Amino acid sequence: MKTKHIIITGIIVGVAGLAYAGYRRIQKLKAVFSAMNVYPSGLRNVKIGLSHFTFNLDLTIENPTKEDFSIYAGSFASVKRAIAYRNGHFLGMATLAINMVHIPALNTLELKNIPFEVSPENVLKNVITIEGFSLEQLTFVVVVEILGKEYYIES
Repeated sequence: MKTKHIIITGIIVGVAGLAYAGYRRIQKLKAVFSAMNVYPSGLRNVKIGLSHFTFNLDLTIENPTKEDFSIYAGSFASVKRAIAYRNGHFLGMATLAINMVHIPALNTLELKNIPFEVSPENVLKNVITIEGFSLEQLTFVVVVEILGKEYYIES
């Protein structure tokens, strides 16, 4: 009977230890994530049509902290999408499904050739001033999901 209680106690302590380690890892990811920055680093293949506006974009995510930021497949976090705004107005969104990311401390990660397509109504909102289109007019938000909750890195 005593052996059975020791085994059960050991299992409970082990599960509690794993839960605590997971909680600490999530808190560390959140802290690093909240300090990160995102900015555009390349724009190409801009195509303007009557019904759509498409472009490929490179986004750089900067980790200015002294801690690495890592998301691996099967993890509890992933990069979900990138959202673009032009002069404060919603421009378009790219769906990402990145489950493996590693940004070393004090370093950057460049996400290359992210395809954006802008809907017809957003094309109309932006067509008036499209001749002056530049990266400086764009603001980006990268959405990361950690345990079902979304967090935003904004440029």
